[in-house]
Amino acid sequence: MGTFIDNQEKQLRKQYHLLSRELGMSDEDRRAMLHDNFSVDSSADLDAHQLIDLVHTLEKRLGNETDDWRKRVIASIGGWLRSEGMEKPDPVENMRYIKQIACRATQHRIFNSIPLARLRNLYHEFRNKQTDKRQVDFIVDEELARHALLTQPLAEA
Repeated sequence: MGTFIDNQEKQLRKQYHLLSRELGMSDEDRRAMLHDNFSVDSSADLDAHQLIDLVHTLEKRLGNETDDWRKRVIASIGGWLRSEGMEKPDPVENMRYIKQIACRATQHRIFNSIPLARLRNLYHEFRNKQTDKRQVDFIVDEELARHALLTQPLAEA
C-alpha cells in the first residue's frame, strides 16, 4: 500500500493523461512538453509539485480551448438558425435559444458543462448542416432552372 504522496502522484498522473488526451495531444506532444518544461521523458519521473504545475497548465489550456469551442458552437448554431430563417430578433433571446439547442443536442442541462469533445462534434455538425443546405439549395435551383427550360413552350417564328 502506497503512501499518501504516492497516491496523490498517481492521481495527478491520471489527471495529466486525461487532460492531455482531451486536448488531443499526441505522444510526441506530451514527451516534448515534459522535456521542455521539466527535462524528463516520462510523467513517472515527475514529483508531486511538478505534476501539480503540469496539471494546472493543462487545465488552463483546456479552459481556454473549451471557451473557444463554445464560441464556435454558438456561431455555428447561430449561422444555421439564420440560414433556416429561425433566428430570434432579440439578441438575448437568440443566445438563450442557441444554448438551449446545444444543450438538447448534447443532453446537458447547462451549456457551460458540455465537454470539449461534444462541443467539437456539435460545431462540426451544425457547420455541415449549413454546407449541405447550401449545396442542396444550389442543386435544386439548377434543376428547377433546367426544368423550366425544358417545359417552356417553343416560340413561333
